[in-house]
Amino acid sequence: MTPLLAATNPGEEVSLNPQPLPPRVAFMVAMGQTVIARAELLQEIASATASAGERQGIIVVGGYVNRFCEDVCGNGFRLRWPFPGPRPSWFAPELQGIDLVILATQFEQGAKDAFSSDLRHSLAGASIKLVEAGVSRMQ
Repeated sequence: MTPLLAATNPGEEVSLNPQPLPPRVAFMVAMGQTVIARAELLQEIASATASAGERQGIIVVGGYVNRFCEDVCGNGFRLRWPFPGPRPSWFAPELQGIDLVILATQFEQGAKDAFSSDLRHSLAGASIKLVEAGVSRMQ
């Protein structure tokens, strides 16, 4: 047996972090995708019900996306633990800067995938707002 292999314990690497990391990133991705899916649905409904030349639908969709960004970027926004009993220690109710950057990546991807140019513009603008707020919280 080589000295390098003899010095390491087989479970030593695992003992550094015996439990999985909290699912915070997956939660932020899911939250961003949910908001984007709802904005897409609102856009489709607005397009289907609009008369020729009407722009009211994008005002509603843009308002929905902007309101979400303002709520999330605001200092008073807190996540609520939806289950009975105390929340786990890994579930922080305050959003950190990295959480906002993760949301921004989802909005940027949603802007790339959006069919409507108005929706693309709204999602891209939201991505910029979220990234700016996230970076400012990291400093």
